[in-house]
Amino acid sequence: MRSGPQDRLPDGSRPRLPLPRDEGPALLDAADRLAERARKESWTHAEYLVACLQCEISARESHGGEARVRAARFPAIKTTEELDVTHLRGPARW
Repeated sequence: MRSGPQDRLPDGSRPRLPLPRDEGPALLDAADRLAERARKESWTHAEYLVACLQCEISARESHGGEARVRAARFPAIKTTEELDVTHLRGPARW
């Protein structure tokens, strides 16, 4: 990515997004790519922000189920066909 003087802080370092390490990974991955595109296409700051947020929202929506399954600590994800119901009591429900 090309960076110019406007991309630097007074001490010469690049600005960092104020996000914890585990928050906003899609945004962190896409920010430089989107910034380059914004420069080429002369986006406003608001347009750049909207594109960044859309990227993060899209990633969260697509990975939301995975996070909930991990949080539930299931040993494995199974389909209905993979379930072993032979140990269940009562009439067969399948």
